[in-house]
Amino acid sequence: MKQGEDALRAQDLAKAAELFRAANQRRADLDPVAQARLDEHLQMLPASNANRASAEPTDDLMAGADAAQQVLAKQLSADIGQKQIDARTLQEKSPKEALALLQQAKADVEKSNLPEAMRMQLARRVDRSIQETEKYILDNKAQIERGRADPRDAAQDAGQHRHYGRPVQ
Repeated sequence: MKQGEDALRAQDLAKAAELFRAANQRRADLDPVAQARLDEHLQMLPASNANRASAEPTDDLMAGADAAQQVLAKQLSADIGQKQIDARTLQEKSPKEALALLQQAKADVEKSNLPEAMRMQLARRVDRSIQETEKYILDNKAQIERGRADPRDAAQDAGQHRHYGRPVQ
């Protein structure tokens, strides 16, 4: 399954389709989440060459190009979504790492071979997450510099040292 996703990222749709079909033969070995992802990939990929052979050659090329771009866009969108989730999880404990992850996601979007409109849409999505993370970093700068990204940690520590700087037992 992972090899098929890697082939998608490399824009090798024929190899991705072959690998996903092979994974489908072993679907009982996959967990339910992986089975659902596999189903998504199989639905997004163009039909087999045998099914497409009946179409006119010019229609086939246009449909294939559109389908390929759609598959790549969906795969990149899913990757971006996962990076946004990971960044949100990291934000409180390691906000600078979360920001770096989002900046890498934006670089992935910019270097993709998607049409300009698709790239711009994905870039706006990542930019919003970057702005939110930068705002979090700015709002919590003091705690981050002291090594506490989560402001609740500082509040908890302050509550434990109420009397003359000694911890309350």
